[in-house]
Amino acid sequence: MSRFPRGIVIGSLALAALGAGCSSDAGGGGAGAGGQASGGSAGSMAAGTGGDAGSGASAGSASGGSAGAAGGGGAAGGSGGGAGAGGSGEAICDPGISYGAPLPSNTTAQLIAGGYHFLEGPVWSTALSALFFSDMDFGAADSQGVPPSIIYRLDSGSSTPQVFIDTIGCNGNAVDPDGQLVSCTHDTRSVSRIDPVTKQRTLIADQYEGKAFNSPNDAIVRSDGTIYFTDPSWQLGTRTPEIGFRGVYRIDPQGNVSLVSQDLVSPNGAALSPDESTLYVADDNTGNVHRFSVGTDGTTSGGGVFVTVSGADGMAVDCAGNLYVTAQNGVRVFEPGGSELGLISVAEKPANTTFGGAAHTRLFITAQTGLYAIDLQVPGLP
Repeated sequence: MSRFPRGIVIGSLALAALGAGCSSDAGGGGAGAGGQASGGSAGSMAAGTGGDAGSGASAGSASGGSAGAAGGGGAAGGSGGGAGAGGSGEAICDPGISYGAPLPSNTTAQLIAGGYHFLEGPVWSTALSALFFSDMDFGAADSQGVPPSIIYRLDSGSSTPQVFIDTIGCNGNAVDPDGQLVSCTHDTRSVSRIDPVTKQRTLIADQYEGKAFNSPNDAIVRSDGTIYFTDPSWQLGTRTPEIGFRGVYRIDPQGNVSLVSQDLVSPNGAALSPDESTLYVADDNTGNVHRFSVGTDGTTSGGGVFVTVSGADGMAVDCAGNLYVTAQNGVRVFEPGGSELGLISVAEKPANTTFGGAAHTRLFITAQTGLYAIDLQVPGLP
């Protein structure tokens, strides 16, 4: 990871090109992680953004709006695309469609913008037609070793990420059914809700059984508002650990916190299958991606190993139930049964990924100092 500020560089796939067939020059725009934006002309991409109004769900969730009920008949492996929605009942995944191969012939992700410190937590808001992501600056950690971060927003039709919140300690982000950001805020060892318009931050949870979390890392939100999140200790710094393990948790719609698992060494990325019957959690230490069965009430069981991936980190799921796992050598793609479909190459080691764009076929990837993207052939969930 880079510990030094660099200028933001807009790549050839600048997001101004996201509107179907449109393109524009990549300007030298907003404030980056210590520099100004620059770069060449923006290329065009077929996938576009701009989707319909309505709130987007977090990566892999089946719904982003109260009207978006899950569908499909996937079993524990996550097969069977649910009727995931991006808000106002807009279905992202159609359970009546038999989706084909997800990967295009060219599986190299292209740079959108670079020059950051360490990018994480991408999530697409369908309501706002915008991508949100975090940039952590480990070189500017406070006296307790806690790194600050900036949340950026990249709007549809824009080629330059803009600062959304300039001072926060945040890693992973998701979006709840009401279109609010759900952020893993390690600065206060909590999970917070952030209004994407007013930027107001409110506490969701900061403890389990009266003990403070370590440093919440990544989150995923179900269509009923249930939040699943991981709590390793990477951004704990010198603060005193209280719980005694690194856990995976569930916050129900009423705000009650329960333990999903304390058996993972370093729980990291989290994702839900399209039909919300399966919760995937990556263990960064072992490389194992664990698979939990999810009941209709949101409770979990199981937790066996689904696949093992070196450097397993953030994840996303497409409408066919394929799982996209960020890894040491790129983004590895697995079908619901566990067979590997292919690899998306990224110039830097990726940390997290999410689907977005108007057609929900663009995979955004945060990788060290750069934001990358690739257009795929199957839509996925934000």
